[in-house]
Amino acid sequence: MAVFLPSDTSTIRYEETDLASLHSRPSHFVCGVYLICVRGTAVVSTGVQQYALGGQTELIFLTGSLIQVLCASDDFTVRLLMFPKDVFLKAVLPIDTPYLNYTHEHPCYRHTEDERSHMATDQFMDGYGTNAFLR
Repeated sequence: MAVFLPSDTSTIRYEETDLASLHSRPSHFVCGVYLICVRGTAVVSTGVQQYALGGQTELIFLTGSLIQVLCASDDFTVRLLMFPKDVFLKAVLPIDTPYLNYTHEHPCYRHTEDERSHMATDQFMDGYGTNAFLR
């Protein structure tokens, strides 16, 4: 499942990957990155902060970031969306600034067991939302 991840993208790109290309050294992403852990565990670093990923944990960097996987279980798998900066800039217009500031300061979120927390991610996790989104 080794997938080369480019540092930027001109289109919205979806991958299911173990992030193996990010194990040996950090990579600087210019594009936005959204990932959600679907199996296993890992510790991901931005060089400044470390994040423990496990089931139902998402990590989002709206305007790019330095990312490296420090350690991961053998079954670690994420679903990853990469999106160009211009797509982000078009989408951001109707979004409140406080939300963007919060997401920038707190890019990691572990979903709770309540139904509301899972509404958006359930579609992404089962593939329906991803397929519909990329059509």
